[in-house]
Amino acid sequence: MFLLIGSTRQLVVGLAVLSLAGCVASNPPAPQAKKGGDFCDVESPIELTDEVINKMTKPEVDAALAHNEFGAERCGWRAQ
Repeated sequence: MFLLIGSTRQLVVGLAVLSLAGCVASNPPAPQAKKGGDFCDVESPIELTDEVINKMTKPEVDAALAHNEFGAERCGWRAQ
């Protein structure tokens, strides 16, 4: 019985190792030219007028502010 348990354990460990090995990338991604990667390539600052801000809900204003703060930190966005 002990031998069977050991063999079963080895089989389970072997299958786990094989399944994890499939998750490893064989070619690491190329270094990013821009700080921040994909977000910085596809996003831009949200520019709002006072009129638009006055019509927005607090959660909408908070989301726009968080977006711009993240972009400033991650992508180097600056106020114009």
